Amino acid sequence: MKIHIPTWLTDTLKDFRKEIIRFLIVSGGLGAVILAYVTGIGTHLFVLISNHIVITAVLILFSLFYLLGRANVVSRINKNKPKHNEPTIVQHELMQFDRYKWDVTVYSNGHFEISNIPYCAQHDLRLVKKTPLYFCPRFDECHLSISYRDIPFIIGNLESFLEKQLREQHTQQ
Repeated sequence: MKIHIPTWLTDTLKDFRKEIIRFLIVSGGLGAVILAYVTGIGTHLFVLISNHIVITAVLILFSLFYLLGRANVVSRINKNKPKHNEPTIVQHELMQFDRYKWDVTVYSNGHFEISNIPYCAQHDLRLVKKTPLYFCPRFDECHLSISYRDIPFIIGNLESFLEKQLREQHTQQ
């Protein structure tokens, strides 16, 4: 049985890893500048740059254009690269469970997502929150409501039902 890892969690961890790498690069550069200042190399470097300002400006511009060109090439390569590890949506529907309908998305890798707010089974409308309950927007003719405390319990039951259904489909294939 596959372990269900939400896609938002994996995306968050990837972004977190990128931020740590950026922090290490910036702190390393800042540390090198502080070390150069403390050891006195920074003053010699500043004098050299101020005496040869045209050559320094040309080198900085050349480096900037080179880095921008590399970033453009890398972004084009990544944009054209096929995304094999992204799952495709196999099924997206409102599934009735208990007295409510739930927005369920099933992916090709066996994972699924369930919306946190149910729909009215009779009207196919998302329930509206009025603390501490969610009501059908047509509350004058429909008296369907659910407590926000009951939603995690019902979602857990629905997840169990969906996992069983996906296992049965997988064994039939």
